Formats: sequence, C-alpha cells, structure tokens
Amino acid sequence: MNPVRLGDLKAILTLFLLGGLVSQFVIGCTATESENVNTAAIFAKMTVEAFGGNSKVSTELRVGGFSGTYLDLTSSDILTVTANGQTQSFSRNEDSLGEINYISTFNFDHAGTEFVIALERKGDAETLYSNVSLPETFEITHPLKNAVYRDDENLNLYWEPAGSGLEINIILQTECEQGGNRQSAHYERITTDQGHFTIPLSEASGELSLAGTCRTILKVSRLKKGSLDPNYGEGGSIVAKQTQSVNINILP
Repeated sequence: MNPVRLGDLKAILTLFLLGGLVSQFVIGCTATESENVNTAAIFAKMTVEAFGGNSKVSTELRVGGFSGTYLDLTSSDILTVTANGQTQSFSRNEDSLGEINYISTFNFDHAGTEFVIALERKGDAETLYSNVSLPETFEITHPLKNAVYRDDENLNLYWEPAGSGLEINIILQTECEQGGNRQSAHYERITTDQGHFTIPLSEASGELSLAGTCRTILKVSRLKKGSLDPNYGEGGSIVAKQTQSVNINILP
C-alpha cells in the first residue's frame, strides 16, 4: 500500500471543509417546530409598518436568540394581531433560504393606532401579549419625485413635521442592470427627528458603475418602540414605523 503524502492529506481536508460549506449553503436556514420549544427559549422580532394607507405586521420568531433557528408554529401555538377592534391571523411566509416570518395586513395606517400581537401557547396554557402604537406620519418635502443627482453630489433630505423625539431610519437602495448583469448598493443610517439629513451619494452608491438602467428609492421611516411581553425568554423587540418613500435618479 502506498503511503499518503502530506499534500494529499491537505487536499482531502480542503475538499471536506468546502463540502461542508457548500452543503450549509444549499440547505439554508433551519427551523424548529414550536411544540418542541419552551417559551423561555423564544426570541421575537415584531414590526408594524404603515405605508400607503395600509399597515403591515411582521413577526419573526427564533430559538435561542436573534441568530438562532427559526420557529415554525404548529397547531398548538396561535399567533394573532388586534387593531381598531379587529383581530386577524397571520400568514406563514418562507423564502428559498428557509427564512420564516408571519405577515398580517390591515387597510388603515392612522397615527396612534395600537397593535396588540398575541401568541397563544395551548401546550403551556399561556398567552403572550406585545403592543405598539403607530407614530405620527410625515411628508418628504425634498427631494422631489424623479429628481436627478450626480453620484458625486450630496443629497439634502428634508421632511416635516419633525421634532417628535423619535428615531428616523433612512435607506437609499439602488439597483442597476446591464446586459443581464445586476448590481445593487444599500445605504442605511439612523438619525434623530430633526427634519433634515445629508446623504453623500459617493458613499451611498458604493462600487456601482451605474451603467445601464438604474433605479433608486429613498425610504424614510419614523420609528416608535413598543412593549414586548417579558415572557419571551430570549427577548427581542417590537417597533412601529410610519414610512414614506420617493424615487430618484443618480447619474455617474
């Protein structure tokens, strides 16, 4: 029998490690059925986003913390949301990577509306209640729709009314396509509700060549934190957003 050389061992080890990484990529995220999980092990991320006359309620549940496996609700666990005296169930959504969240949409977006998200756990004979209220709405006064900027300019963003004392989330997302190739750039910042913010487009555009057809959307959200049921043992968050957006054009 021929002896195994050190170089061969290194090659075998490399293939083994790469195989493991590829299998993880192909498999994607994993999920755990909720009937097998104690409430003390659940992490919850809940969001209510008001936009365009509707309010979208999203709930993501994980096991063991914010980076844990997704919680897949079984028949013994019921998730509902109530607002303006109207109670709705959630629809389960799972993407191609196995990421699971639960969505429910209401056809109103009035400031001050309270949303109560309840998780009834029949197996443990308990119900967890979390709540949040929509913040005041606002308008983006600058830039105007379809305004044109060069990628070396500063974009001066203005909104009103301001001064709520809440945080503002600003996202600038650019998608470009040319000859079947796609590029994207994502810029995101959190600031105070002062009514204005300056975005350096050279930074926001990243490494994009900006050739071909590009679409840029500026999305601004006013954030308000709510009260998460303390019985979620791994903690989490519940946040309401009033969101406005505008499309702009960025040229090289």
